[in-house]
Amino acid sequence: MPKQADYGVHHGYAIAEGNNQYDNAVIIKRKDNGKIIACVENDVNRQLHDFIIQNEGKVHALYYIWKYGKNRIYGCAYIRNRDEHR
Repeated sequence: MPKQADYGVHHGYAIAEGNNQYDNAVIIKRKDNGKIIACVENDVNRQLHDFIIQNEGKVHALYYIWKYGKNRIYGCAYIRNRDEHR
């Protein structure tokens, strides 16, 4: 269960990792403390993984985590194309 400080909008980064328990997963981490926020496993992320690899293996991510009702937690992340901020 996330801590209260994990809810809201945060800056982070997405990393394309090739050697981890998820096998070529994309990991989303918080920028301020490196905490892993999410993992997108290989079977659903091939295009995203390849995009991140083409952009030096790490890209900026903005993510939002919110609580809905008593027992539901949702999240979404926006992975920015490196060329968008040049």
